[in-house]
Amino acid sequence: MNFLLKPKFLLWVIVILILVNIGTFLGVFFAHDHKESKEEQREKIFKKLGLTDNQRKTFVTTRERFQNKNFPLYNRYDTLMIKLQSQVSKTPIDTATINHYADSLGRLNAQIRKNWIKYSIEVRKCLTPEQQKKYDIVTLEHLRSKMGR
Repeated sequence: MNFLLKPKFLLWVIVILILVNIGTFLGVFFAHDHKESKEEQREKIFKKLGLTDNQRKTFVTTRERFQNKNFPLYNRYDTLMIKLQSQVSKTPIDTATINHYADSLGRLNAQIRKNWIKYSIEVRKCLTPEQQKKYDIVTLEHLRSKMGR
């Protein structure tokens, strides 16, 4: 029992505990689930497609135009969802208003999707046939990944 109280033994226990703590910290720090930024995602796609500088500029400007069109639609969609939910929680339930909001949401969703298709068509115009095939694959992968959310 006396060997447990010896300074040399206690020093080694402290060193081992410090190393375990450092190892745990490094494991948590480096093993966390890293989410890519929008910029990192975009660069990854650009590399997959092998875009030239002009094609990159076209992608970026087209995306900005698309976002400027759709951002207000997304805001309107969210606002309508909140109004719809508040109508559902009211008593008595006003089905005419609920149906009106649901129809409005459907029209907004359709417009958002149409804008996205227009964006996709416009972007494809600046690509070579080989790049278009790659773009289609990347786009389908992205859409399929969103389906599991």
